[in-house]
Parts: sequence; structure tokens; C-alpha cells
Amino acid sequence: VFALDLPISLLALLGVRRMWRDPAQRVIALWLGLALAFLLWWNTKWPQYILILTAPLALAAAEGFRALIWEPLTQRKPAPAREPARWRDLWRAAPWLAPGVVALLALAAFPLLYQGAVALTDFNALSIRDGIQGGVWRAVWQGLTGQAEALNFRPFADNARSLKVNYVGPGLLFNVLSAGSGLFAFEIIWTALVVGGQTALGVGVALLLARRGVPFKGWWRAVFILPAAMPEFVGALLWANLTLPKSGWIALAFGKELNWVNSPEQSLLVLVVGAVWMGWPLLMLAATASLRLIPPEVYDAAALDGAGPWARFRFVTWPMLWPLLAPAVIVRAIFAFNQFYLFYTFGYLTRGRVSLSTLAAVSYFVFSPTFGGQFAVSAAINLLIVLMLLVFILWFTRWSRAAEGV
Repeated sequence: VFALDLPISLLALLGVRRMWRDPAQRVIALWLGLALAFLLWWNTKWPQYILILTAPLALAAAEGFRALIWEPLTQRKPAPAREPARWRDLWRAAPWLAPGVVALLALAAFPLLYQGAVALTDFNALSIRDGIQGGVWRAVWQGLTGQAEALNFRPFADNARSLKVNYVGPGLLFNVLSAGSGLFAFEIIWTALVVGGQTALGVGVALLLARRGVPFKGWWRAVFILPAAMPEFVGALLWANLTLPKSGWIALAFGKELNWVNSPEQSLLVLVVGAVWMGWPLLMLAATASLRLIPPEVYDAAALDGAGPWARFRFVTWPMLWPLLAPAVIVRAIFAFNQFYLFYTFGYLTRGRVSLSTLAAVSYFVFSPTFGGQFAVSAAINLLIVLMLLVFILWFTRWSRAAEGV
């Protein structure tokens, strides 16, 4: 009745880090990682291959169960001291906090909850009347309470869509996750290239403008901020008109067609340069503000110690620059991960010859009635986007200590 695969996997995610810290169990954590990598890489899923993964997965899940449930229940904690003042202050602050809490629930929590409900159904353009009249909540309630069995849903089959919303269970999320493995890998590569390029260019220009004797610094900053000041769709359209194979300004200037659309590597280069151009001014502004907070005495001390230009940047400038720069990097990473207008504009103007795309663009194409109106598939993609961004932000914040610079 209840499948234990998902709870065991979630507990294993919590336990594998604990196993890695224990020298006696580190080999089991390494075993789990190698077995999982092999199973994901090898196309044939024979039973003996899955059995290789079962033992370390179960042991890691046991460690996760111990850390999450067993030890908190068995370890006795001293009774906390009574702090009536804290509750009194919270009660006094409640009227001021209530509008923000209501706005957060209405604008963020409820839409995310509704996306999760839609992802458990086969909601599509044909069943939109039933869906907006409560069909989504009805189907989810019937499915979770056992009143209706999960439908074997194949979104893009000829007879997949119906006039009534049906419960399909969490299988749609796993199908999207398995079918989009290549797209997820492209998202990671795309975000790393774009954010890395924006950070390098923004910090480099900020360092150049911070040097003494550079004329018209304010004018240069005003010019450099223009790509970020214009709407993203306008910037994507401008970059597309500049680089189109036949009618682009570069092609017209050289009098010949640019064949970059036939090469995935060249297409990626053109899109990355466009994304870097539209987003680097924010990193430049953050780096400029951070550079102004660095006292000149630290550079004098580094010069007295014999530090050269690279040593001063590596051991003085960058450590003091990073706390204020890290939140801006997080913001640009979120925008790069959800890049839509650039891929939509290039795909439309090249009539689909640019096949590269992000999850946000795929979600739009799947959601649009012109491309199928698969609202449930789009909701599943959106949930995966939120989960991936949440994991990235938590990891990056802990690794970079970005919250300390806010």
C-alpha cells in the first residue's frame, strides 16, 4: 500500500553525510556514491545492479533515521528556562508581522501549494473548466485518501487529455525528473558559465574604474549599467538582432551568413555572451560598493609585507569583496537559472533552429495552449525548479557564508 522507496531515499540523503564524517563508515558512503553513479550512467538496469545499491542505501537511511528521529527522541534535554518576556514581545509584534505573513502566504505559499496539487493530476487545456471549478483539489483529495487510483498518465500521447481532472500521483514528477536529466545538466552548465562570466567581468571592470587617474568614472558606470537598465526582453531582442545568421547586424556588416545555429557549441557561446552582457552590471555595482568599504590601510600593510598585485587581490581585496558580492551572485544565479526571454527570442526568430533551452522556457512551451496546454507537466517542472534553486541557495549560502555580508 505504501511504497518505502522515497522515504528511504530521503533518509539516506540525511545519513550519507554523517557516514562520510565517520571513518569507520566512510567506505559505505563511497560505496553508495559509486553504485549510484554507475546505476545512473549505465543504461541497462539489471536486478543485480540495483542490489549493489540496496545495502549502502539502507545503511545510509538508518543513519538518517537515527539523526532525524531516534536521537532527538531518546536524548533528554534540560528544561528551558522560562522567558515570559520573549512571548510578550512576540505578542506585541504580532500585529506588525501579520500583514507580511498574510502577504507571504497569499503570494508565495498558496501558489506553490497549488502547483504541487496540479503536479499530482493530469490538468490540461481540455479540462480547464473542471480544474478551475475545483477539479484539481477534488482529484488530489480522492487520490490521497484512496478513493481513486493513480492514473497511468502519458502527457503527450494522442488520447492523454480528458475533460475531467484525474489523479496521477507523484509519478509525473519522477517521470519529468528522469526524462529531463540532460536538461538539468545543461541548466547547471549554463548557470555556472553565465554567473562566472558576469562575476569576472563585473569585478574586473569595478577594479579598473577604482584605479586612480581613470577619467569620467561616473560616465563610464552610467554607460555600463544600460544593459541591466533595459527590460530583459528588449535586451534579448537587441542581442538577437545583432547576431541573427542572415539578417543580423553582424551578418549584414560582413556580407555573409553566420552559421553558428548549426553548432550547439557556437549556439551556447552566443547565448552565454548575451546573458553575460545583460547581467554583469549588477555585479559591477556590488563590487564597486564593496571596494569603497575597504580601508586603504590594509593595502599599505600588504605593500609593506612585500605583496604584489596578484597577492593583494587574492589575500586582501577578494576576501573583503566577497561578503557583499555573494548575495548579488545568488540573485544573478537565480535569474540565469530561470532565463526565459533569451531562449524564447532566439528560438522564435530562428524558427526553432536554436534547440538549447532552460527549464523555465520548456515550462512555458508546455504550458501554452499553442504547444499542448499541459498544465500538470508545467507545474511539475516548476516544482523541480524551486527545489533545485532551494538546494543551490542553501548550499551556496553555507559554502560562501553569504548571509554574513547582508
